[in-house]
Amino acid sequence: MSTEFPQHPLPGPECAEMRELLPLLHSPDVDASEALRVRRHVAECAWCRQLLASYDAVDDALRFHFGGPASPFFSPEDFMNHLDAEEDTDPTFDITPLARTARPRARSVGRFTGVAALAAAVLVIAFADLVFSQRAGLRGTGVGAGPTATTSHNTTVASPSTTATTGPLMYFGTSGANGSGGGLHAVNGGTGATVWSITGPSFEIAPVQVNGVVYAISTNNQLYAVRAPSTGATGVVLWHVAVRQEAMFLLTDGHALYVGTPKTSSVSSDAHGFVDALDLQGHPLWTYGYDAGDLATCAMSTLRGTMTVGSGFIYVSGNCQHALVVGLRPTNGSVAFTIRSPYPAGARVSVGAGLVVVSGVLYSNTSTNGTGYLCAQHADTGLRIWCRQLSGADNMGIVAPVVAQGLVLASTDLDLSAVRASDGAPQWTVHVGVLLGQPVVADTSVYVAGGDRTLRSYALAGGQVGWHFTMQGNGSDAVASSQIIYLHSYLDGTGTIIYALGATDGHVLWKHALPTAGMSTIVI
Repeated sequence: MSTEFPQHPLPGPECAEMRELLPLLHSPDVDASEALRVRRHVAECAWCRQLLASYDAVDDALRFHFGGPASPFFSPEDFMNHLDAEEDTDPTFDITPLARTARPRARSVGRFTGVAALAAAVLVIAFADLVFSQRAGLRGTGVGAGPTATTSHNTTVASPSTTATTGPLMYFGTSGANGSGGGLHAVNGGTGATVWSITGPSFEIAPVQVNGVVYAISTNNQLYAVRAPSTGATGVVLWHVAVRQEAMFLLTDGHALYVGTPKTSSVSSDAHGFVDALDLQGHPLWTYGYDAGDLATCAMSTLRGTMTVGSGFIYVSGNCQHALVVGLRPTNGSVAFTIRSPYPAGARVSVGAGLVVVSGVLYSNTSTNGTGYLCAQHADTGLRIWCRQLSGADNMGIVAPVVAQGLVLASTDLDLSAVRASDGAPQWTVHVGVLLGQPVVADTSVYVAGGDRTLRSYALAGGQVGWHFTMQGNGSDAVASSQIIYLHSYLDGTGTIIYALGATDGHVLWKHALPTAGMSTIVI
């Protein structure tokens, strides 16, 4: 195992000059050409980006306490002059994280009481500590209050007799062009109405939720923590913190956050990927460098389903010949065990393994050269319980298997198969004939979306064909909750439609159109 801890960026030759301009970047005192020069430098300099983020944190806090986004730019002198101004009683404002716009016209600033002035002074001291901290780039950066809820005007709802009026909260990210114009959203699963929506950078990785907080990673390499109340109309950004570039996975065991990042061409390291652990406040805990060591091109897989948590371990898969999965201890990231590939010597895994942990058993599926293996291992030791060979599985490793009612279900290129969870004995196989995604189970049925834009249902007990639903565009994997099946459909890059279908017969409960270029997996 090779381990590399995140290093703090170092200043370059131009940083001394830029440091004087960074606090004034949003000020009218900096002309447009100078501001453009600074922004171009910041885009290429990690040290200045980190410093600018710290200044922005102070600026956001001042705007929060002195009147929201309609407040003017504050220099230190402005701040001291306004300490005696009239108190503002309406601090709410829309937040656009890291996508800052020109300051709008100023509004009057209220007069502080003595207690509020003291609180403001304490606030400035606290944020000054943040700005000059040695670890500013890895600490949670407070960004103030959340946005006003955005109510959808393009949600199509079925008749009251067939529409659920309440449902679970659905969380997902959206993406726009060039990493901006996206957002993080909470939607009522029963009606399709938006509960809250945060606009700004794109979010392409599925979020996670712990203790009423939603965590999500943006495409500009920031991990966000957003308060997610079960009722109410706003989400509140608690903090955001920098993570590695091009992270692909965000997982949690309820105690910490685990960010998986496959090795990229811009990273010089002996490791072939990284797992960074952070506590629920965004502070770093440890880093593991994925390194199976048996093949120069072996790497952590970039495909969804090749990293999971459960039974007290983090499991990471790569496309190696022999070391298929490693089990990491959540306390320090050390390797507890390695699960070897079931393939003959010299056979290379195509895309890693799809992984899921259920009741103390780790189930994995993987493929190479048209043959797949669906295996069960003890989750705490990695020792094999059984392996079942499946044919026609060139694409099998992309998705994780699903375990329900004593069965393990796995989709391959063209088939949906069910084996007995206890010993891997085959139960039934349906030849669908199209490329399949990850199955999902609701009650007594299993649902799987295909490459022909069709969602199909089958009886869980015997694989008998049920209903099917055809989407308008290329579809996603389905998600099930409370007898409702959710999925989204891509319309050739021009938009996305979210569908809510009745699990019994596939009728549309509601559909919600989003003007977005992409969308993450829905999390219930």
